Amino acid sequence: MEMVAAQAERLAGGSGVPGGGGARAGTLLAPPTGMSLVVQGAPAAIEPRIRRLVAERLGVTPEELIPEASLADGLAVDSLDLLEIAIAIEAEMGISVSERRLEAVRSYGDLVAMVTSLLAESRRPEPVAAPAVLARVVPAEGATRRGTVQRALLLTPYAAETVTEEALHAGPGAYLEIRLRGRVAAGVITRVRALFARLVERGVPVHVEPEPLTHLAGTRPAA
Repeated sequence: MEMVAAQAERLAGGSGVPGGGGARAGTLLAPPTGMSLVVQGAPAAIEPRIRRLVAERLGVTPEELIPEASLADGLAVDSLDLLEIAIAIEAEMGISVSERRLEAVRSYGDLVAMVTSLLAESRRPEPVAAPAVLARVVPAEGATRRGTVQRALLLTPYAAETVTEEALHAGPGAYLEIRLRGRVAAGVITRVRALFARLVERGVPVHVEPEPLTHLAGTRPAA
Protein backbone atom coordinates (compact mmCIF):
# COMPACT_ATOMS: atom_id res chain seq x y z
CA MET A 1 0.00 0.00 0.00
CA GLU A 2 2.82 2.38 0.81
CA MET A 3 4.32 1.97 -2.68
CA VAL A 4 0.98 2.68 -4.35
CA ALA A 5 0.24 5.65 -2.09
CA ALA A 6 3.67 7.16 -2.72
CA GLN A 7 3.21 6.85 -6.47
CA ALA A 8 -0.19 8.54 -6.16
CA GLU A 9 1.39 11.46 -4.34
CA ARG A 10 4.02 11.85 -7.05
CA LEU A 11 1.41 11.89 -9.79
CA ALA A 12 -0.89 14.25 -7.90
CA GLY A 13 2.03 16.64 -7.47
CA GLY A 14 2.15 17.35 -11.18
CA SER A 15 4.17 14.70 -12.98
CA GLY A 16 2.48 15.39 -16.28
CA VAL A 17 -0.51 13.07 -16.04
CA PRO A 18 -3.51 14.90 -17.51
CA GLY A 19 -6.91 15.31 -15.95
CA GLY A 20 -6.59 13.47 -12.64
CA GLY A 21 -10.08 13.00 -11.18
CA GLY A 22 -11.98 15.21 -13.63
CA ALA A 23 -15.09 14.37 -15.62
CA ARG A 24 -14.94 11.22 -17.68
CA ALA A 25 -13.89 11.84 -21.26
CA GLY A 26 -16.30 9.22 -22.52
CA THR A 27 -18.79 6.64 -21.29
CA LEU A 28 -19.86 3.21 -22.41
CA LEU A 29 -23.35 2.29 -23.40
CA ALA A 30 -25.16 0.07 -20.95
CA PRO A 31 -24.95 -3.59 -22.00
CA PRO A 32 -27.96 -5.17 -23.71
CA THR A 33 -30.67 -6.57 -21.49
CA GLY A 34 -29.73 -10.02 -20.23
CA MET A 35 -25.97 -9.57 -20.58
CA SER A 36 -24.12 -10.90 -17.54
CA LEU A 37 -22.05 -8.30 -15.73
CA VAL A 38 -20.25 -10.86 -13.57
CA VAL A 39 -16.58 -11.26 -14.42
CA GLN A 40 -15.73 -14.91 -15.06
CA GLY A 41 -13.82 -16.48 -12.17
CA ALA A 42 -14.63 -13.72 -9.67
CA PRO A 43 -16.40 -14.88 -6.48
CA ALA A 44 -20.01 -13.69 -6.43
CA ALA A 45 -19.48 -11.85 -3.14
CA ILE A 46 -16.35 -10.01 -4.32
CA GLU A 47 -17.24 -8.57 -7.73
CA PRO A 48 -20.18 -6.41 -6.54
CA ARG A 49 -17.95 -4.79 -3.92
CA ILE A 50 -15.34 -3.93 -6.54
CA ARG A 51 -18.08 -2.67 -8.90
CA ARG A 52 -19.52 -0.37 -6.25
CA LEU A 53 -16.12 0.98 -5.27
CA VAL A 54 -15.00 1.65 -8.85
CA ALA A 55 -18.32 3.21 -9.85
CA GLU A 56 -18.17 5.59 -6.88
CA ARG A 57 -14.57 6.59 -7.59
CA LEU A 58 -15.13 7.19 -11.30
CA GLY A 59 -18.62 8.65 -11.13
CA VAL A 60 -20.06 6.11 -13.55
CA THR A 61 -23.02 3.75 -13.29
CA PRO A 62 -22.42 0.11 -12.32
CA GLU A 63 -23.90 -0.97 -15.67
CA GLU A 64 -20.99 0.65 -17.49
CA LEU A 65 -18.50 -1.64 -15.77
CA ILE A 66 -18.58 -4.63 -18.09
CA PRO A 67 -15.56 -6.96 -18.14
CA GLU A 68 -14.40 -5.68 -21.54
CA ALA A 69 -14.60 -2.02 -20.52
CA SER A 70 -11.24 -0.39 -21.23
CA LEU A 71 -10.25 1.75 -18.28
CA ALA A 72 -8.23 4.21 -20.34
CA ASP A 73 -10.24 4.39 -23.59
CA GLY A 74 -13.77 3.67 -22.40
CA LEU A 75 -13.76 5.19 -18.93
CA ALA A 76 -10.99 7.81 -19.32
CA VAL A 77 -9.08 6.44 -16.33
CA ASP A 78 -5.59 7.91 -16.03
CA SER A 79 -2.67 6.68 -13.90
CA LEU A 80 -3.67 8.71 -10.87
CA ASP A 81 -7.28 7.47 -11.04
CA LEU A 82 -6.05 3.87 -11.16
CA LEU A 83 -3.74 4.39 -8.20
CA GLU A 84 -6.55 5.93 -6.17
CA ILE A 85 -8.75 2.94 -7.02
CA ALA A 86 -5.95 0.58 -5.93
CA ILE A 87 -5.59 2.38 -2.59
CA ALA A 88 -9.35 2.15 -2.02
CA ILE A 89 -9.31 -1.55 -2.89
CA GLU A 90 -6.46 -2.17 -0.44
CA ALA A 91 -8.45 -0.54 2.34
CA GLU A 92 -11.68 -2.32 1.39
CA MET A 93 -10.29 -5.81 0.82
CA GLY A 94 -7.32 -5.87 3.22
CA ILE A 95 -4.80 -6.73 0.50
CA SER A 96 -1.64 -5.13 -0.87
CA VAL A 97 -1.51 -4.11 -4.55
CA SER A 98 1.96 -3.76 -6.04
CA GLU A 99 2.73 -1.35 -8.86
CA ARG A 100 3.85 -4.31 -10.98
CA ARG A 101 0.43 -5.96 -10.71
CA LEU A 102 -1.32 -2.65 -11.34
CA GLU A 103 0.63 -2.01 -14.55
CA ALA A 104 -0.97 -5.10 -16.13
CA VAL A 105 -4.54 -3.83 -15.59
CA ARG A 106 -6.14 -2.59 -18.81
CA SER A 107 -9.84 -3.32 -18.40
CA TYR A 108 -12.41 -3.63 -15.62
CA GLY A 109 -12.21 -7.40 -16.04
CA ASP A 110 -8.42 -7.23 -15.50
CA LEU A 111 -8.98 -5.26 -12.31
CA VAL A 112 -11.43 -7.79 -10.89
CA ALA A 113 -9.15 -10.69 -11.87
CA MET A 114 -6.21 -9.02 -10.12
CA VAL A 115 -8.17 -8.46 -6.91
CA THR A 116 -9.51 -12.04 -6.97
CA SER A 117 -5.99 -13.41 -7.40
CA LEU A 118 -4.57 -11.28 -4.59
CA LEU A 119 -7.36 -12.34 -2.24
CA ALA A 120 -6.69 -16.01 -3.02
CA GLU A 121 -2.98 -15.51 -2.37
CA SER A 122 -3.61 -13.75 0.94
CA ARG A 123 -5.81 -16.62 2.16
CA ARG A 124 -3.39 -19.34 1.17
CA PRO A 125 -2.10 -21.09 4.31
CA GLU A 126 1.55 -20.64 5.16
CA PRO A 127 3.67 -23.74 4.60
CA VAL A 128 4.28 -25.67 7.80
CA ALA A 129 7.94 -25.89 8.74
CA ALA A 130 9.37 -29.34 9.38
CA PRO A 131 9.96 -29.80 13.13
CA ALA A 132 13.44 -30.54 14.45
CA VAL A 133 13.46 -33.91 16.18
CA LEU A 134 15.69 -36.55 17.69
CA ALA A 135 14.58 -39.91 16.22
CA ARG A 136 15.64 -43.12 17.97
CA VAL A 137 14.86 -46.63 16.79
CA VAL A 138 15.22 -48.96 19.79
CA PRO A 139 15.49 -52.72 19.16
CA ALA A 140 13.58 -55.28 21.19
CA GLU A 141 14.66 -55.88 24.77
CA GLY A 142 17.48 -58.40 24.85
CA ALA A 143 18.65 -57.56 21.35
CA THR A 144 22.06 -56.00 20.90
CA ARG A 145 22.07 -52.30 21.73
CA ARG A 146 24.35 -51.80 18.75
CA GLY A 147 21.18 -52.07 16.71
CA THR A 148 19.93 -48.76 18.09
CA VAL A 149 19.65 -46.06 15.40
CA GLN A 150 19.58 -42.46 16.52
CA ARG A 151 19.67 -39.30 14.44
CA ALA A 152 18.83 -35.60 14.72
CA LEU A 153 16.94 -34.28 11.70
CA LEU A 154 14.24 -32.04 10.30
CA LEU A 155 11.19 -34.27 10.05
CA THR A 156 10.13 -33.81 6.44
CA PRO A 157 7.85 -36.46 4.87
CA TYR A 158 10.92 -37.96 3.16
CA ALA A 159 12.84 -38.12 6.46
CA ALA A 160 9.83 -39.69 8.17
CA GLU A 161 9.71 -42.37 5.49
CA THR A 162 13.41 -43.11 6.02
CA VAL A 163 12.95 -43.45 9.79
CA THR A 164 9.89 -45.65 9.21
CA GLU A 165 11.92 -48.07 7.09
CA GLU A 166 14.66 -48.19 9.73
CA ALA A 167 12.10 -49.03 12.41
CA LEU A 168 10.59 -51.80 10.30
CA HIS A 169 14.01 -53.29 9.61
CA ALA A 170 14.83 -53.32 13.34
CA GLY A 171 12.69 -56.41 13.69
CA PRO A 172 9.89 -57.55 16.02
CA GLY A 173 9.68 -55.81 19.36
CA ALA A 174 11.45 -52.64 18.21
CA TYR A 175 9.90 -49.26 18.85
CA LEU A 176 10.43 -45.66 17.78
CA GLU A 177 11.05 -42.67 20.00
CA ILE A 178 10.57 -39.16 18.59
CA ARG A 179 11.67 -36.25 20.77
CA LEU A 180 10.63 -32.82 19.55
CA ARG A 181 13.38 -30.27 20.00
CA GLY A 182 12.82 -26.69 21.12
CA ARG A 183 9.46 -25.07 21.68
CA VAL A 184 6.57 -27.16 20.37
CA ALA A 185 3.77 -25.31 18.57
CA ALA A 186 0.14 -26.40 18.81
CA GLY A 187 -0.73 -29.38 16.64
CA VAL A 188 2.87 -30.48 15.99
CA ILE A 189 2.65 -33.68 18.02
CA THR A 190 -0.50 -34.72 16.15
CA ARG A 191 1.15 -34.04 12.78
CA VAL A 192 4.25 -36.02 13.74
CA ARG A 193 2.17 -39.00 14.85
CA ALA A 194 0.32 -38.90 11.54
CA LEU A 195 3.66 -39.21 9.70
CA PHE A 196 4.25 -42.56 11.41
CA ALA A 197 0.73 -43.97 11.05
CA ARG A 198 2.10 -46.79 8.87
CA LEU A 199 4.36 -47.95 11.70
CA VAL A 200 1.48 -48.03 14.16
CA GLU A 201 -0.59 -50.05 11.67
CA ARG A 202 2.28 -52.56 11.46
CA GLY A 203 2.32 -52.90 15.26
CA VAL A 204 5.45 -50.82 15.90
CA PRO A 205 4.99 -48.56 18.96
CA VAL A 206 5.72 -44.87 18.33
CA HIS A 207 6.38 -42.54 21.26
CA VAL A 208 6.28 -38.79 20.50
CA GLU A 209 7.11 -36.24 23.18
CA PRO A 210 8.73 -32.81 23.53
CA GLU A 211 12.13 -32.30 25.07
CA PRO A 212 12.04 -32.24 28.88
CA LEU A 213 11.36 -28.81 30.32
CA THR A 214 14.45 -29.14 32.52
CA HIS A 215 16.60 -29.42 29.40
CA LEU A 216 14.98 -26.36 27.84
CA ALA A 217 15.33 -24.36 31.04
CA GLY A 218 19.01 -25.21 31.16
CA THR A 219 19.58 -23.55 27.77
CA ARG A 220 18.36 -20.16 28.95
CA PRO A 221 20.96 -17.52 29.65
CA ALA A 222 21.38 -16.57 33.30
CA ALA A 223 19.45 -13.50 34.41
